[in-house]
Amino acid sequence: MVRECEDVEALLAATGARLVFGHSSGALVALQAALTLPQVDKIAVYEPQLSEHGSIPTSWIPRFDREVALGKPAAALVTFVKADNLVPAYLPRWLLVPLQRFDGLLVEEMDSSLQTFAGMSAEVLLMGGRRSPAFLREILDALEGTFPRVHRVEFKGVGHEAPHDRGSPERVGEELRAFFADALLDG
Repeated sequence: MVRECEDVEALLAATGARLVFGHSSGALVALQAALTLPQVDKIAVYEPQLSEHGSIPTSWIPRFDREVALGKPAAALVTFVKADNLVPAYLPRWLLVPLQRFDGLLVEEMDSSLQTFAGMSAEVLLMGGRRSPAFLREILDALEGTFPRVHRVEFKGVGHEAPHDRGSPERVGEELRAFFADALLDG
């Protein structure tokens, strides 16, 4: 996570950006970056996979690693899909295998960190889909009760894939534009 936040910091420095958006494990990175980088004014996240006391299992990672080491990426992918059930079916297999391990490691590293976000100075937009698994809505509920300055939007008819082309990116984009609008005018 430290390395991921360093990358976000480098992007912010290079672009002058003060607004951050993240989805799923990218939302975990965005949350941690907003907590530790004072230049972030506003953050929008779509269904961060923030585990509390092991609420999102990561016990699949050793098996996944063994299967990858044995040259069995399809088996590794099946191991992850059975554990997570959030993988968009349209993503190519060659991309999914390294991404899923990365997701699991971030979830494992950030486990039980909910209360660290109580000190968030950035304004936060929490987004989620009503068709997403219940555990993701529970994470949003917990985060909503933790952040000092928070707004929440739930999208009808979509799930975890909403920010992607096969979801409802135009609806997510409208909310992002509305949330970030005043910060863009000030900049």
